[in-house]
Amino acid sequence: SPLKLKASEWDHVCGCFVSGNLWQFERWFSENPVEIFAKLAGFHLTFAEDRPHQTTSKWSVKQLKIGRAESARHMDRKVAKEFWKALYHFLRTSDTFLQSA
Repeated sequence: SPLKLKASEWDHVCGCFVSGNLWQFERWFSENPVEIFAKLAGFHLTFAEDRPHQTTSKWSVKQLKIGRAESARHMDRKVAKEFWKALYHFLRTSDTFLQSA
């Protein structure tokens, strides 16, 4: 639970999944999504058939869409690859997680 993290432990968090509700960020290191997604990779998982969440479309989060139908389950692997690709890209390019050589 993010509510149990100490201030020093937030340095080890690289990403999060969001619901689109601002209350999700209560008592985080910041309650401002702009500040949060400057330091963390954000992801919003929805069904492909659903409209984008009004709030998350304004945030710097990666929209991941899966199919609702049983026949679309085979595409889940593609979405999982998208997630890992986006997370690794964030880790490689983020000032927060860049390590000196």
